[in-house]
Amino acid sequence: MNLTKYKDFLVIIAVYALAYFSILLNDGFFWDGWVISNSSPEQLIQIFKDNGNYWYGYFFALIKNLGGVIFLSRLITFLSYLVIGLIFYQILKKYTFALSNFSLIITLYFVTFPVNFARITVMNTPYAICLLLFAV
Repeated sequence: MNLTKYKDFLVIIAVYALAYFSILLNDGFFWDGWVISNSSPEQLIQIFKDNGNYWYGYFFALIKNLGGVIFLSRLITFLSYLVIGLIFYQILKKYTFALSNFSLIITLYFVTFPVNFARITVMNTPYAICLLLFAV
């Protein structure tokens, strides 16, 4: 297998993982995470229906039933932002001819830029999924 073809992807994955891997190790609840953890799946569906975010309730009910709300939500968030970074790299490489030589550096800046510190919260998971769906 020729890894030189995927060298830039591996660099992006490695740098992103070094920057944000600690998210997966943190098992604390922040802000609204305790509400999601302490509510039944039925309550979650109703809470999010009441505020107009129907799919949030079903999503959180699903990961609550799978167990490990904290880890699963943080894993989904971690992977979503990583995939977004890889998609961003592909867009730069393909559509910005003047910047294609700098696409790796720009992408590394993009994936490690210290924005959205709330990504550690359980409540940020739907946002990460929506951002990923937008990028795809």
